[in-house]
Amino acid sequence: PSYSELNPFMIVTGAFSSRTGNPYLNPSYTQNFRLAYVYNSKLNFSTSYSTTKDVITDFQTRDNQDEISKVLKANISSYHNVGFNMSYNNTLFKFWQLNYALGISNSNYRFNYNNVMEQVKQSTGYLSIGNNFQLSKTVYAEIFFYGQARVTYGTYINLPFSITSFSAGKKIWKGNGNLGIAENRCLFDQLLRMGSASKEAEVGSCLQFAVAHILFVLFCLIYAKNPCRNHSERCSL
Repeated sequence: PSYSELNPFMIVTGAFSSRTGNPYLNPSYTQNFRLAYVYNSKLNFSTSYSTTKDVITDFQTRDNQDEISKVLKANISSYHNVGFNMSYNNTLFKFWQLNYALGISNSNYRFNYNNVMEQVKQSTGYLSIGNNFQLSKTVYAEIFFYGQARVTYGTYINLPFSITSFSAGKKIWKGNGNLGIAENRCLFDQLLRMGSASKEAEVGSCLQFAVAHILFVLFCLIYAKNPCRNHSERCSL
C-alpha cells in the first residue's frame, strides 16, 4: 500500500464525506499467468489467469448519527480472474489500417461480510475498433470506438460506457508539423455503493451520468537537430 492509503489522518472531501487511510493494511500479492498465440503477425489470441490475495479496495461506511460517509482502503477480499483477448491488425488497399480488439473476462471475489463468507462473480468485456485512413501522403482521417460492459471497482459500479472519436488532419512543413480537428463523444454511467463494497442489495441512490461532446483543434510541431553526424565523422578520423 502507498503512503496515502496508510496515512491515518482524516481528509474532509465534502460537507458529508471524508477520506482516511488505514494503517493496518496488508500488502496485496498478485500472480499472473498468460498464454498467447500470434498468427501471421496480424491475428493475436491470448488467455490469462490471475489470482490476488488481500485485495486493496475502497470501503465506504456511513455514520447513522451525523450521516457523514467515510471512505478508506481495506483488505476485504481475494480475487480470481480468467480472461480471453483477441486482436487483429492489418492494412488494406495500402491506405486503410485496421486495429480491432475484443476481450472478455470473468472475476470471482471472496470476502467476509458479517462473519459470513460471501462470493461475488462478474463477467465483463470490451470492444475496440480503430480505423485509420491515409488519404494521401499528408492527409489522414481516423474513426475510433471503444465500449465496455458493466464492471465493478470496489464501491463503484461502472455501467456500460462508450467512447467514439472522429478526427482528420494534415501534415505540414515537410512532415514536421501536424494540423488536425477531432470530436469525441463519451457516454458514461456510474453507481456508488454505500456500505459494503460488494453487496448488490446495498447499492446507493447516487447515480453519476455524463454525456460529453468535445470538439478541439490539434497543432503539433516537431523540431530536432541531430549533431550525431559530425560526431561520428570525428570519431572515424
